[in-house]
Amino acid sequence: MSDKLCMGCMNALPDDAETCPVCGYPAGGENPSQYLPVNTLLSDRYLVGRVLDVGGDSVRYLGYDRELRSPIMIREFFPGTLCERGENHAVLVLGGCELPFREYLDKFRRHVRALARMRELPAMIPIYDIFEENDTVYAVSEPEEGVTLESRLAEIGGRMRWADARPLFMPLLSSLISLHSAGIYHLGLCPQNLLIAPDGKLRLRGFYLPEARFASTEITPSLPDGYAAPEQYGFDTDITAATDVYGFVATLFRTLSGVVPPVGSKRAANSGDLFLSADVARELPDQVAAVLFNGLQVNAAARIPSLTVLEDQLATAPAVTALLQDEPEELPVKSAKKDKSAKNKTPLIIIGVVFALLVLIGGGVLFWILSGSSDEVEDSTPSSSEDSSLSTEDTFAIPSLIGENFFEVRTGVFNGNMKVEVDYMKYSKKKRGTILSQSPDPDSQLPAESTIKVVISAGQEDIKIPDVAGWQADQAKDYLEALGFEVDTVKVTGSKEKRGCVDKVSPDPGSTAKEGDIITLRVSNQDPPTSTTSAPVTTTTTVATANTAALDTTISIAETLQQTDFTEQSWTAFEAALDEARNVSVRVDVKQREVDAAVTHLNQAIRSLVRASAEPSHSTSTTD
Repeated sequence: MSDKLCMGCMNALPDDAETCPVCGYPAGGENPSQYLPVNTLLSDRYLVGRVLDVGGDSVRYLGYDRELRSPIMIREFFPGTLCERGENHAVLVLGGCELPFREYLDKFRRHVRALARMRELPAMIPIYDIFEENDTVYAVSEPEEGVTLESRLAEIGGRMRWADARPLFMPLLSSLISLHSAGIYHLGLCPQNLLIAPDGKLRLRGFYLPEARFASTEITPSLPDGYAAPEQYGFDTDITAATDVYGFVATLFRTLSGVVPPVGSKRAANSGDLFLSADVARELPDQVAAVLFNGLQVNAAARIPSLTVLEDQLATAPAVTALLQDEPEELPVKSAKKDKSAKNKTPLIIIGVVFALLVLIGGGVLFWILSGSSDEVEDSTPSSSEDSSLSTEDTFAIPSLIGENFFEVRTGVFNGNMKVEVDYMKYSKKKRGTILSQSPDPDSQLPAESTIKVVISAGQEDIKIPDVAGWQADQAKDYLEALGFEVDTVKVTGSKEKRGCVDKVSPDPGSTAKEGDIITLRVSNQDPPTSTTSAPVTTTTTVATANTAALDTTISIAETLQQTDFTEQSWTAFEAALDEARNVSVRVDVKQREVDAAVTHLNQAIRSLVRASAEPSHSTSTTD
């Protein structure tokens, strides 16, 4: 078969062709000597083609699956600073590098197994086989299809509008959040590592060990200029979610502006080296502009801290606008000229655009200069030339606004002409607009003309219903209950699923519901004539005989849960069970009874999780 395939694209190659009529790859083309030769057969199944790219920890080849008769991707653990190619394709460790090589090999094995468990995420290119050969580890995945985001931007003139970028980036963000929940960081996000697949969705590529994404490493670093965070160029830096936030936002900045951000190692300390053209700035929604500023802060501690917060800042701002628009009356605008006869009865006001900016950027300064004229909001602060009977040295007691509706109290009169500003919104069980907390605390003393900052409810969060069809009913029930749903089960016959597995979910997966809503699971009451369950990811070894499919599934379920949703005590017990399960899953000599025990223990830990009743607040608040 090998003599009929082009090693450059895996299409059929005419016998007498000197070059491939599809891709132009020469019929006698060879890979560099340090890599596997073309036509090498791995695991008696996979044919090696041309080298696609080389990273800090591995080399990727185009390949061909002789069983499935389809092109594939083959990733070989091959850190060039620690090893070389020996006889019979074996990987030989360089002298003195035995210990780091083995440590990295073990990390790589666990790394690709973790990625394989996330293969159902929409942004992932699925890994479907992992095996050991030639004294190293290989991972086989589906082929990459589509064009890079970098190529697409070049085709359309260099940039996209937010309306076009949003349906690409928001689903990608959801997948990245799931990866972070599983302890997986990409650390190399950039337009070159994002593929626009034929279905129009973004796919992630370019996964390497975290050590390959920092300058100080024993393996060759791979840092995309302009997209790697400043801390990736430093030493002794811990991995944090904020590092991927930087890469995501830098990619979004490039997509929306057409400009690559400055190289992270050369960034100014105040983020003042970021500029948007006037045209770009005018067309961007306020929340997006705020994200571009706050997500590219040089100091990781000042940056948007997590992808979840990033998602909230991009997705909840429209809800803020909608909340304001729901009010029947027009929001009052305070005149710049103060009415001295009513100096102690100044209404409490918030202007829509200021409200949105406060919600999104917490008072941060935007970073572009608009050319030409722009609409200005009248300054509500009295002129310094105007007289006032209130001294700034006078202090007044702060009233309690907690539990009140912001839209009902916003025009109230408070001591010393105190103003109310919205700090941010958050989801809660309270009615939309309810003031959840305030700062400073009630009864505190503040000077006249001070500001009370409040946190208001955005109402209950819509929770996306996951697709648990095919799962064991008890696992699906535990997962849905952990998300906050009530679960009802109905047994059905004539299902395509195995006995005890979920046939259908109602309401439909992908739709949304509130915490406490009932989700109905239709559970198969009999085995189908022919099983249609998909085969699990396999690990080819000569020792391991245990079936870890159930364990991998349970781990995948557990890794989607969020620590902030549960009490500290219950999470600690759950985390211990999850760590135990992960350790069992990566052992090549594991026994079936150990796998079964780990599944049971982890399921018990999931069922024992206790949801947190309320989110801690830094200021006085009611229970959410």
